[in-house]
This record gives sequence, C-alpha cells and structure tokens, in this order.
Amino acid sequence: MSKQIPGERSQRQLRVAEQIRHVLVEVLQRGHLHDEDLLDAASKVTISEVRISPDLKNATAYAMPLLV
Repeated sequence: MSKQIPGERSQRQLRVAEQIRHVLVEVLQRGHLHDEDLLDAASKVTISEVRISPDLKNATAYAMPLLV
C-alpha cells in the first residue's frame, strides 16, 4: 500500500463524498425538504462539491447558485 500525501484525499473519501453529493442533489430535485425557505431555494442551487473528513464522520457540502 502506498503512503498518502498529507492533505490528499483517499479514494474512499472521494467515493463516499461523491455518493453524498448525488444523494443531496436527488433530495433537492425531488423537493424532500421540510423548510419552506430551503424548498424555494432548492431549484436555484447545485451541489458543486462535498468534502469529507478522513474518518468519514463529517462532510461539508458546497452549493452554488444556478444562473438562470
């Protein structure tokens, strides 16, 4: 097994982060939200990236506004 460069994300981190991103996009598309403000904004944003901690316990999702 090769040594990982500090700060570089592992294949597992990348895979799990991408799965989380897909789930978030699906939730936004289907409107499965309980907050009216989020429901209104859901069609106006896209999830551009998800970064996840090495232990896979914490993730940060980055949303960008869609230019319509």
